[in-house]
Amino acid sequence: MHRFRIAVVSALLLLGVGISLADTAAEGKAAPELSVSGWKNTKELKLADLKGKVVFIKFWATWCTTCKSTLPKFSKLADSKKDKVVFIAIHDKKDANTMSDFIDRNKYKFACCLDDKGETVKAYGVKQLPFNVIIDKKGNVKKLDAELDEAELDKLASE
Repeated sequence: MHRFRIAVVSALLLLGVGISLADTAAEGKAAPELSVSGWKNTKELKLADLKGKVVFIKFWATWCTTCKSTLPKFSKLADSKKDKVVFIAIHDKKDANTMSDFIDRNKYKFACCLDDKGETVKAYGVKQLPFNVIIDKKGNVKKLDAELDEAELDKLASE
């Protein structure tokens, strides 16, 4: 009986790990849906509704100096490429209440939201900020921890 319990518990743990791994982003695989709230500068966006467009996601936070230094370029590209690429900035759950004021103060117009439960950061395997993800027109992860490369975005948008 004891061995049976161990076998059942082991099987359940393995099943849980399998589900967890299946929901983690991987290059070439379907992008996990966003589990976010507090949208700013747009209505709620769902990746399923964005198929046919390239999506560039930036994970960031107001407490991250490097993140903040990359936002002007992100904003400029979001403005100039808005017909070809959807830009989404996902703020970390820590100090989430500062995001809206920061976006307003800097007059950023890109889509922004909060990962208030930390689920999207986990789904995309974000280990440090900033962290960028490119999703192709088919809804698949093209690149994890991507650079903000204008030429690459143009290439993907024209495919």
